[in-house]
Amino acid sequence: MNPNSEYAWRTLANVYTTLGENEIESDLWNFVIAGSNVQNPEVTNINNFLENLNNSGFVNLEELGLQGFTPTGQVYINGELVNIENLMELLNNILGGEEQIENIVIEP
Repeated sequence: MNPNSEYAWRTLANVYTTLGENEIESDLWNFVIAGSNVQNPEVTNINNFLENLNNSGFVNLEELGLQGFTPTGQVYINGELVNIENLMELLNNILGGEEQIENIVIEP
C-alpha cells in the first residue's frame, strides 16, 4: 500500500434460499493511507484552540509572534501537561467568561 493512495472494497455474499441463490453486495468501503505530510491531530487541535482564542479577541496571535506557529502537540498550563479534553474545557470556560488568560509564554 502506498501513502496518499485510496483503497476500496466491497464484499459479495451468496445467500441460498428456497427461491434459489441471491447475490448480496455490501456497501462500498474505502480508506486512504496517510502520507508523511499528515499533521498530528493534537497539533491540529492546538492550532484550532489558538485560532478560536484569536478570533474571539482573547489573544492576538500576531502580537504574540504566533502567526504560522506550529505547536509541538503538547500544552502546559501552570507547569502541567494538559490533554486535549481539558484544553477544550478551558477554551469553553474562557469563551464563557468563567476563566481569564493572564499571560501566555511560548518556550522554544
